[in-house]
Amino acid sequence: MLARVVAPDVSLLLCAYVRAALAPWATSFPDLFVGTVKPSTSRPWVVTFRRDGGPVVWPQEVTRVGCNVWAPTEHALMNATDGLASLVLSHLQVAADGVQIAGVDAFTSPLFIPDDSESAHAYFTFEVVTTGTPA
Repeated sequence: MLARVVAPDVSLLLCAYVRAALAPWATSFPDLFVGTVKPSTSRPWVVTFRRDGGPVVWPQEVTRVGCNVWAPTEHALMNATDGLASLVLSHLQVAADGVQIAGVDAFTSPLFIPDDSESAHAYFTFEVVTTGTPA
């Protein structure tokens, strides 16, 4: 009989990774929120992850992920060196740890999304390969 394998919750795994990766920039992004749903109260800096499915080849899972990023201005969002979307993307590109995150690939560039909010909004997608653990 094959052992049961449990895949990690990709969205929560990415949230924890990005929170830790952006900790050194805490003064640049005060009140940063990283989660799976945009908070109902207005926050100046927001990053959300959404799992969009993908193939499973146990014990690994290739998950397509959508990332939304909001910042006070388009420059603060999209600037190539220190914009929030750019920093999130650059950290995710090196997120593979060989344990839970086996690989990260197939990135799209952050796309500026006009919306009705007072914040600047960008969206990008990528794939993350995770390895499950025996249950």
